[in-house]
Amino acid sequence: MKKCIRYTILLAIACVNFLQAQTTILDQTLLTQASFNSFTAVSVTGAQTWTFSSSYGAVCSGYATAQNFQNEDWLISPTMNLAGVNNVKLTFNHTRGSASVVNVGVSQGWYKAYATDNYTGDVATTQWIELTGVNHTVTTAWQYISSGEIIIPEAAKSANSRIAFRYMSSNTQSATWEIKNVKVKGEVPINPDIANFKITNWNIEWFGCTSFGPTNETLQLNNVASAMLAMNSDIFCLQEVTNPVSVAAFTNLVTLLGNDQWEGRLVPATTDDCEQRQGIIYKKARVQFVNSGLLSSGNSAQGNSYYYNWSSGRFPALYNVNLIAGANVVPISIVNIHAKSEDGDADSYTRRLGASQALKTILDGANYSTKNLY
Repeated sequence: MKKCIRYTILLAIACVNFLQAQTTILDQTLLTQASFNSFTAVSVTGAQTWTFSSSYGAVCSGYATAQNFQNEDWLISPTMNLAGVNNVKLTFNHTRGSASVVNVGVSQGWYKAYATDNYTGDVATTQWIELTGVNHTVTTAWQYISSGEIIIPEAAKSANSRIAFRYMSSNTQSATWEIKNVKVKGEVPINPDIANFKITNWNIEWFGCTSFGPTNETLQLNNVASAMLAMNSDIFCLQEVTNPVSVAAFTNLVTLLGNDQWEGRLVPATTDDCEQRQGIIYKKARVQFVNSGLLSSGNSAQGNSYYYNWSSGRFPALYNVNLIAGANVVPISIVNIHAKSEDGDADSYTRRLGASQALKTILDGANYSTKNLY
């Protein structure tokens, strides 16, 4: 086995600046009179306005008495405190009809969503910000679709924020717009007084391997344990760990730290000879282990398979844990990687690049995009 040039990294991170808890700021179905009444209907032009339906939610149409009318009508949410809330997103379900006019006015922008940080009480004098990216692809009349996740920009965030829906029609054409299940969600930082967690990332170089790395295995074990106790982190993410049954170095490390206070997880739990793995060791009083696994399925990239890019099978390890922050339990997912090494080698760089690209695709996907990910 060729000994590689590798990087030993020691990085302590105070996680409090990154921990976020998802919160729901607005959740109105508009399918009850009370829910509909929490919004304010404002008619700018025309006799028609937003009305309530227990079956369809908020309904607005410029068609009445067998003819079309010009209208501009707004439906404005109650006040929302978005100050200090991150990653704020609006979602709702909506549809249009009838069949002959299902797409009337879409290209003209007749059905829009807005947000403001200060509603003046007058839609004309309020500084509205149009919320872009609303899904309007209704293909069948009265077919409800999701708006998609619509980002509310920073400029619209304050202690007095509101969102609004604007409906328009002309005296020659109109469609009915129906809206329900309006939600605004975001993320708020965890109180730093109860969530000052520290995570340390450390490549401990052929730990437990008698063929490579430090020659004095006992000294290495004792030094690693002493350093970990001195750093006093809540979670240690370790790379280059071996743990064969004959020399259970990882298990011995946890024992040396103190089994009453510390616990460790390695994926898989045992190794063959000097097979390198990633593991975590954590304080039991601060961290609850949920489950773990390998992110072993990914896309090819840079002309190589996912397997080859990850050092021929040294896949990223995923650990799902709960941080115990006072009375709060905060779920996070930790991805522990050990990328292809070799300094100055073009092939190794290409494999690291391909592995990173494939991992990003996985983490950007639906399974992980909403998680607290580290």
